[in-house]
Amino acid sequence: MYVRMRAHVRGVLYLNFVADRGYAERLAPESFRPSPLTTEAGKTLFTILLFQLRGGRPVWAPAWLGRFAPDLWQSNWRFYGTLTSLPEGERPGVLFWRTVTDSAWLTLFGLRIGRCFPVKQAQHMEVRREGEDVSAVIDLGFGPAAGMSFQGQLTADEEVPSPFRASFSCFGDYARWIADQHLSLTVWERDVVVQDMHLTLDATRFINVKPHTVSIPALQDFVEDPGRPLSCFWGENLEVWLDSIRALPRST
Repeated sequence: MYVRMRAHVRGVLYLNFVADRGYAERLAPESFRPSPLTTEAGKTLFTILLFQLRGGRPVWAPAWLGRFAPDLWQSNWRFYGTLTSLPEGERPGVLFWRTVTDSAWLTLFGLRIGRCFPVKQAQHMEVRREGEDVSAVIDLGFGPAAGMSFQGQLTADEEVPSPFRASFSCFGDYARWIADQHLSLTVWERDVVVQDMHLTLDATRFINVKPHTVSIPALQDFVEDPGRPLSCFWGENLEVWLDSIRALPRST
């Protein structure tokens, strides 16, 4: 049983990378097929997004109830592909490789209750926009090489990254596709958990970000140059909706 939820996100940072598809295939269960990049053999898309959920509440609850909910930092690290073993057939979605939060409650929910996030708990997380500058940090508490740090600057450039120019005519469509991936898959020993979420993007603005410094040591195993993302962008004013969570047995 689950309760449909909604929350507001004032700002979110997306960092997108070209990753090794073979690495994603070794991580993935039989029910997930990583998407190839047609312009780069053996590669797939990987994204890190970092944001703070505010005003979380059940869908049926009045908005004022969200004022009493704690603000929750969350970062999802995900590969893109196709969920292949759903009862309703194949659908696009993402594989959660890692989810990071500084919230004990979200850690409990992700690992034990909803089982929909492969959680690592951080000591400190933050993403901030100050004028044109955007910065982010995740400190897992295991030393300076753990987590991530980012500094960049908003830019008027609206170029679609080259692997996706045949699929998207403008930057806004590309950014919305990156952001609004409805289905996510989390892998456990005996089953997989599929989470269905969607975003309300009517008032959302996406802005390209030029990266200045990027340090994410955990990506070195499957990203050739973690310091050079394929693209980065900033999103403002999103509404997040949790629609369903379901567990499915793993194929033998």
